[in-house]
Amino acid sequence: MRELAWDFVRGFVRWPLTLFALFAIMAAWEWLRSLGERAKADTERALDAWGAHELADFVCTRRVSNRARVEAVLLGARDAELEAWLDEIGAGADLTWERRDHGALESLRVFSRDGHRTVARERPWDELPSEARAAFLRGDATASVPWQAPWRGGAA
Repeated sequence: MRELAWDFVRGFVRWPLTLFALFAIMAAWEWLRSLGERAKADTERALDAWGAHELADFVCTRRVSNRARVEAVLLGARDAELEAWLDEIGAGADLTWERRDHGALESLRVFSRDGHRTVARERPWDELPSEARAAFLRGDATASVPWQAPWRGGAA
């Protein structure tokens, strides 16, 4: 009789523990997924800020003196006059990553109809955007994407 009672207690305790374990696993999975999404968003914001800064610096050396205003428009502020001017001069940028031992050389080529300029910086593996890491994992030596300024509805 004692063994029967003990089997009943073990069975009674096993189901809540199993449900608790499943809930804990699901919660951990969701937490890790949200961390990945947050990291991706942070990387995209950093690339947007860098792209906007460099592109504003490049186009303002040619025609406009208010670099902060141009940079704000490139990051999403609305200014129909500046947006039309940026479209008119063909302002844009391309991002390229070249695989290195411990990360990548990240290059940003900013351009307009008047010319172009390239700036580069080293980036560690964990700070690269997912597109670049995926290309490197496939075995590619380089990865490239056009940088779309947030005001045009895109991101790196």
